Amino acid sequence: MHKVRFLFILFCCIFFLMGISHSAEILTLDKAVQIAIKNNPKIKESLFNKRAAMEEKRSAFSGMLPKISAEYKYLHLRDDPFVYFKMGPQEKKFVRGYRNTYSWNISLVQPIFTGFALLSKYEISALGLDREKLSAELTKLDVAFEVKQAYFNVLLARRELEVMEEEVKQLKSHLDDAKGFYSQGIIPKNDLLKSEVAYSLAKQKLVRAKSDLSVARSNLNRILNKNILDLSYEIQDVDTMPFFSQDLRELIKEAMKKRPEIIAMDRAIKQADWGIKLARSRFFPTVSIFGEYQREGEDLGATENKFTNEKNLLLGINAKWEFFESGKKFFDVRKAKWKLKSLKARKQALKDQIAVQVKKAYEDLMVAKINVETARKSLSQARENYRVTNEGYRVQVNTSTDVLDARAYLTQSEMNYYGALYGYHVALAALKRAIGEY
Repeated sequence: MHKVRFLFILFCCIFFLMGISHSAEILTLDKAVQIAIKNNPKIKESLFNKRAAMEEKRSAFSGMLPKISAEYKYLHLRDDPFVYFKMGPQEKKFVRGYRNTYSWNISLVQPIFTGFALLSKYEISALGLDREKLSAELTKLDVAFEVKQAYFNVLLARRELEVMEEEVKQLKSHLDDAKGFYSQGIIPKNDLLKSEVAYSLAKQKLVRAKSDLSVARSNLNRILNKNILDLSYEIQDVDTMPFFSQDLRELIKEAMKKRPEIIAMDRAIKQADWGIKLARSRFFPTVSIFGEYQREGEDLGATENKFTNEKNLLLGINAKWEFFESGKKFFDVRKAKWKLKSLKARKQALKDQIAVQVKKAYEDLMVAKINVETARKSLSQARENYRVTNEGYRVQVNTSTDVLDARAYLTQSEMNYYGALYGYHVALAALKRAIGEY
């Protein structure tokens, strides 16, 4: 008896723990955004681009540092190298080297002055890294907004499914009432047929609502970089409207400070300015110092040489100046200047475009807010209308057509309300995206 009781308690505990382990995770909006920013392929792509720009900056810096190279050479001559020396009336031939010569050297070169070319390249690459960082921030803004859209689309699809389920349930109840009235001869067959058709159409819409919810979930999973069939979590509903009272002018000012596109454009303008300095650098000479350690001999290690010293060390300075290239340098400088002017003009156009984006997002939010208030009032009226109409039908004051119309109004009002409610949240997300927030 005690053994049976023990086994029963053990099985209860196991089933309880299994229920806990399989309980669905609750996914909030903030958590969804965090997951997407961490896992979304677009974010990973921007991270890789940022790392590539970082390596480019390091490469540009290394160009200002010394360069060390080594060379090994083997030379074979058909004949022994020789020279003639005239000694009085006679000439004598002297061998002056080997037919097989091995040589190697190690050299070091340090740029001293390049007309600010190396510095310009470094500054351009550093600004390029800043632009990639800003591009990564811009990608985060886009992904966060995409997540929010998909998140509220799931909530809307889920609400629409609930509405369809409730409509099917109520139309089934109405159909049962109609069948009872018809069997008693209270209503004509035409009224019964209307109820049956409405019930069948509602079931079809229910199937479509289930499909829409499944697609919406798959799209959210895609953005979160999850398996598109993952159903291991539940979406937390949002049934409130965040208070918003910022002034449009302040929002536009905020966007001009926060939008990554404007900051990136400033970096591009600075890059173009350094590009002018880089083009001008070719008008100056380049100066570098160098050192080299050399060995030459008849063996593989170049350690034996009876004709000359087998090793040597040299130091020197090299200056080079290309002072004429048929105007190419001049044209390159002018090209860089025009590029700078082009970017400044593009920045102004970008600021105007962003201001319009903010204004549109602000207006959309205000419209969405009014729509929620209107839809909420309409929904309350539609619910009361359906209740009164349905009760009237049961005492045969109203017809089936009245009930079906009332239910159709209620369904449309519910759809409008939830569409307006979640549309408000999407509009708010769009406004935040427009000012550079997520």
